[in-house]
Amino acid sequence: IVAHQIGSIARRFKRWGISNKNNFLQNMAEYLQEESGHLPPREAVEDFSMEVTRLQHDTARFEAKLQQFHKQRMGQK
Repeated sequence: IVAHQIGSIARRFKRWGISNKNNFLQNMAEYLQEESGHLPPREAVEDFSMEVTRLQHDTARFEAKLQQFHKQRMGQK
């Protein structure tokens, strides 16, 4: 019975620790994003990432067109 009680206390303590850790991380992220302004909001990061991807695709298309143009110019000479 004592071992069971010790195990039960240990499990509750572990759950409490995990819960407190999660709360702390959530509060810290909220503070860094909203209060201090050190971190951008998640939406801003996602928007930036999408814009970077779009720019990569645009650059790849431009590079392909430039190579095609170069091949055509070289064929004319």
